[in-house]
Amino acid sequence: MHEKGMPPIPNTEDIYSVITRFGVEVSHKAELVKEFNHSDYIRDLHPFADARKYVAKLNEDGYKFIVITSLSDDPDAFDNRAHNLRKHYGDAIMELHCLPMGIHKGEFLKRWKDSGLFWIEDHVENAAAGADLGLRSIVIDHPYNTTFTKHDHKLTARVNYATPWSEIYELVKEAEAEEK
Repeated sequence: MHEKGMPPIPNTEDIYSVITRFGVEVSHKAELVKEFNHSDYIRDLHPFADARKYVAKLNEDGYKFIVITSLSDDPDAFDNRAHNLRKHYGDAIMELHCLPMGIHKGEFLKRWKDSGLFWIEDHVENAAAGADLGLRSIVIDHPYNTTFTKHDHKLTARVNYATPWSEIYELVKEAEAEEK
C-alpha cells in the first residue's frame, strides 16, 4: 500500500480491513487484496506472535500441519505461500491447499469430516464449519475478528478460543492427555 502512496491511517495498526486502515474505497478493496495475495510480498509474511515456536513444538511432538488458505488458487500465489511456510515452519507443513480468494472453507473441510483433527482458523465462520463437521475447532483471536467471537453462545459451545499459539499448544496437549 505504501508503494501505491496509501500509508495507513494513524492509530489503525490493529485494523485488518483495508477499507478502514488505508481509507480504500469499497469498490477497490477486492482488486487491492487480490493484487497483494498474488504478489511476492506473500513470501515475506511474518508469523503471528509465537506461532513459529509452538508449531515447532507440536511438530516435535509428532504433529503435522495441513494448511488451508483462501488466499488464492493462482499457481504463483501457491508458490509464494509455500515458500513462506517452508521458510518459517519447515517440515511441520505436510500439505498446502490454496482455495479461491475469500471462499468459505466448509465444503473443502468435508474430506476430514468426523476425523477429530484440530482445525485452527482465524475466521469464525470457517471455524464453525469445521466444528459442524466434527473437527476440534480453535479460533485464533485477532483484533479483526473479536467482534464475531465470544458473544455468540452457540458458537462458543462448539469452538475454543486462543490468542497466542502457546494457548493452542496447551489446548492440543490437554486433549491429548484426556485421550490417554
